[in-house]
Amino acid sequence: MEARTRHSWLTTPTLVPALLALLLPTASADPAAVAAPGAAEPMERGPSPEDTGVPVVLDNHLEVLRNDWVYPGPARTRERRGRVTAHEVVVVLDEVEGSGCKGRWGRIEGGGFLCLDRTRPTPEAPTALPRLLAFDSPEPAEFWDYVKTGEWDRAPDAEAEALVPWIYGKRWRRWQGEFFDSRRDFERYRAPSDRQLEGNRKYHFAGVEETRRGAVLTRRNGQVVPMDGIHLYPIPRFAGRNLEDDPLPSGRIPGWVHGYEGGIMRAAPEPDAAVGAELAYHQFLVLDAVPADPEGRWWRVPDGLGDGVDGFVSDEEGVRRWSTAPLPTGLLPTEVWVDVDVRQQMLTVYEGTVPVYVTMVSTGKRGHSTPLGTFRIYDKMVTVDMVSREDAAEDDRYHVEAVPWSMHFWPRYALHGAYWHWGFGNRASHGCVNMSPRDARW
Repeated sequence: MEARTRHSWLTTPTLVPALLALLLPTASADPAAVAAPGAAEPMERGPSPEDTGVPVVLDNHLEVLRNDWVYPGPARTRERRGRVTAHEVVVVLDEVEGSGCKGRWGRIEGGGFLCLDRTRPTPEAPTALPRLLAFDSPEPAEFWDYVKTGEWDRAPDAEAEALVPWIYGKRWRRWQGEFFDSRRDFERYRAPSDRQLEGNRKYHFAGVEETRRGAVLTRRNGQVVPMDGIHLYPIPRFAGRNLEDDPLPSGRIPGWVHGYEGGIMRAAPEPDAAVGAELAYHQFLVLDAVPADPEGRWWRVPDGLGDGVDGFVSDEEGVRRWSTAPLPTGLLPTEVWVDVDVRQQMLTVYEGTVPVYVTMVSTGKRGHSTPLGTFRIYDKMVTVDMVSREDAAEDDRYHVEAVPWSMHFWPRYALHGAYWHWGFGNRASHGCVNMSPRDARW
């Protein structure tokens, strides 16, 4: 995938400085990718479970019995395409000879090759990773009540939207909990673990268990933390606009309110015009594609103040508005690429010249600017820990666990989901392009 930050990597002189663009690898790392044209046909799948009424073990659906690497060809080389976690399922499109494997290599979806030595047929189908966890974390709108009382309107897990793969939290203010080596230790009032929650670390948890002493959050290593002893991150619910599923009328562009205190819609395109409406934070707006003033500061919102009554918003009064980006040099007509406009804090996914998804993001804050240029995304990770440099100043250190949907375009710089803030539309990162979980997942 190509990514660009209004500034170019391949053709700097032709692009407007202030924008990031990202280019997808030619061979997609997406697990749902299909075989390239001209590749061998997938193996015969046999009868479906619906035909027989019983699960059918498909000889091309294989369970991987332990963690193993995926390579760009049928050989164990230093270059790797990715990793398959133990007990996940892959679909083998065909088998080939190679080296470094006792048996045969399997060509799998996503353009990679896996040694089939430690696999076995299974009736299960692959699952897109990461698996999402149904847990109703506090919402951003509940933040201050949660900080004040430690409580929030938590929906039962069966009704909760699965937004992220883990439950995320940190040690902060009233939440000074401790690790216990096991649920059993916690229930029996045994001493906490020697390992303490660190103040600058964002933790991830696998789930919740109810005990005689109250609910605990569980770690994969068996340790637990009392749920009332750790601050849970309010997971942002913001999402952009899918222009394929929900297109805008011709001559219109998307906009959002990014001001934390909201925005203003006026009755005329003038700074002293009457205020017609106060706009909510992250409110979506449909704007004219052409500005309402020669300077390009005001934008008409058709029927914004009621049927037949237009409103007007300004970049200077809490509103972000979208603008098109030129196609990077050298791309195929329908190649997928991403434009990040750091001035407007907007990200757009294109297929060729056609925008298919647009949203607001958070790029680097003052002192931590996002690299500008045109780049190739060189890895995609389900989740990844992000840690500050060892020489970082004390007040600038961080350790963020299990950052979801991470796509690096430069060493230490990535597009990724952000569960720890909801400031999209405003600069807030250490240089990465922060996206809401819903947008990053898409």
